[in-house]
Amino acid sequence: MNLITVKGSLRPPARAAAQTGRPQKTMVCPTGARGLVVLMLCLAPAAVPQNGAKDDVVRRAMRDELSRSMKKLQLENLEKPYFIAYSVFDTDGANVSASFGSLNGRVEEQHSRVARVQVRVGDYTFDNRNFLSYSWGGSGVSRYGGTAYLPVDDNYDEIRRQLWLATDSAYKKALEDISKKRALLANKNRSEVIPDFSKEAPVTIADVLPAVDIKIPEMEDLVRSLSATFKQTPDISSARVSLSINNEVERFLNSEGTSTTLRQPEIQLFISTSSQAPDGQPLSAGLSYRARSMSDLPSREKIQEDVRARTRQVAELRGAPLPDRYAGPVLFEGQAAPEVVWQSFMVHILATPEILVDHALDSPQYRSMVAPDGENLVEKIGLRVLPEFLSLVDDPTAESFGKTRLLGACKVDDEGVPGRRMQVVENGLLMKLLTGRAPVQGFLQSSGSHHGGGVAPSNIIVTSHKSLSLDDLRAELVRRAKLRGKGYGIIVRKVDSSTRGGDTVGMAPGSLAVLLAYKHFADGHEELVRNAIVNGINFASFKDILAVSDTPTVWSAAYSPRSMNPWEEPSGVSFVSLVIPSLLFEDATVQKPTGNVNKPPFIEHPYFSKK
Repeated sequence: MNLITVKGSLRPPARAAAQTGRPQKTMVCPTGARGLVVLMLCLAPAAVPQNGAKDDVVRRAMRDELSRSMKKLQLENLEKPYFIAYSVFDTDGANVSASFGSLNGRVEEQHSRVARVQVRVGDYTFDNRNFLSYSWGGSGVSRYGGTAYLPVDDNYDEIRRQLWLATDSAYKKALEDISKKRALLANKNRSEVIPDFSKEAPVTIADVLPAVDIKIPEMEDLVRSLSATFKQTPDISSARVSLSINNEVERFLNSEGTSTTLRQPEIQLFISTSSQAPDGQPLSAGLSYRARSMSDLPSREKIQEDVRARTRQVAELRGAPLPDRYAGPVLFEGQAAPEVVWQSFMVHILATPEILVDHALDSPQYRSMVAPDGENLVEKIGLRVLPEFLSLVDDPTAESFGKTRLLGACKVDDEGVPGRRMQVVENGLLMKLLTGRAPVQGFLQSSGSHHGGGVAPSNIIVTSHKSLSLDDLRAELVRRAKLRGKGYGIIVRKVDSSTRGGDTVGMAPGSLAVLLAYKHFADGHEELVRNAIVNGINFASFKDILAVSDTPTVWSAAYSPRSMNPWEEPSGVSFVSLVIPSLLFEDATVQKPTGNVNKPPFIEHPYFSKK
């Protein structure tokens, strides 16, 4: 066996050096834990301890190898690690999809066990992290840093051996990175020294939800029956129904003494459709359902009812006119309210430090990989970002709102920091930002908001001490529109959450593609318009919201956070729930799309053809 032989590296774990005689697992490549793309076929998932303090075989191997590494891992005349963390992800899941009543995709249930090792050298003030490089760190390490693919059976010796190799490689990469980082900063004056890592109290927490029972035949039956609904919808040119279930267990252990076990199953049901208006403009409208258990999904009958309602809307859209150019107040009503907060506000309350980029990677391409999605709001703490009557919290401790389950609820984040209620905006004033253990100016402790490989929200809840009934809110929309010389106001009831500015024909950066928009008149009647694009709704415009409704809408989505080092900590997915009232904005523009589009098919759908 060809092992790492650099003087000062650890030898193999004593017991792991012996041959076990057990057959090796076969490597395959479907989706895996937290964005990694390597899985191993297995017989069945390993048992998960229900108490974070109890050691199973995997955690015992993690604990023993971490303890040994902290005591003995040091290359001669170089720094020892001051912090090591192990994350082991056990994942099993399945995905099936169907179109027009026929299966067109299936990934059988599989199980993987992947470890991610983080090694820090230096100290909490200055270490090797928050730095993007392409160093490899020694024999066998990938560009992802300390990643190991563990056996899915509970083989203590082999688990320790793989953790040993990954730790050794991650340590060597850490030494190389801190040397490069020091060289990069040698000729720079730093106006303020912000620590690279926050000190957090050790905790022992288990947050283990029941695993979803994966039944492939039942999954296939559901997607078949839902997709067959489109046999009654000739206006829909294509439709796809997909159902995915992911049971993932994360064991986390660090050298500070934190030990956590997390399992939050993810169920996602997507129904995507496409059609075209007679002029060729696309009319894509889908439905999405997310849950932690199958019992939380709507009944099959309710989903079919939703599908039929959405197809009726598509048929109406085909005959609806494009919008006239409009400048004035716009009401985001119902589901559109959390959707516009999701697209235009949420990312700005997530704070990450500046990431230094190695000289060898100093180009716009690599800098964009670690650039934050939103502007740095540290300088705006204490300033007004919402009207005085609105407040906003991020609350991972909230498990439900009314009878609706909030999917962002969690006891602890991926870095072992307990989740806590954060008052982000109070009476319109920005009070705090959401952070992980990488401090930013003014926020030196984590808010417990590191999920899926980066800083992410949990449950975003907006409250108001001044609100209107929905009827009064619509009346206020029309009144404000009349002041602008308009005979109607615009109500948006569905935003295309799958696109951001610039992703759709005729859209400028920061624009919103709208699926359902209506002209609302003083007498209460409405006229549907299609392919509307809303401009002028950005982070700054939220402080000029005129009024909100007295009844909020709960909406959930899957957020993929921006990783601070995408090669070492690939981003995964984090469920987020938003509880938002309808929002009346004072100024926005609505226009039709520009640019070229494809012509509709020359002949009709073969299933509906009579010849």
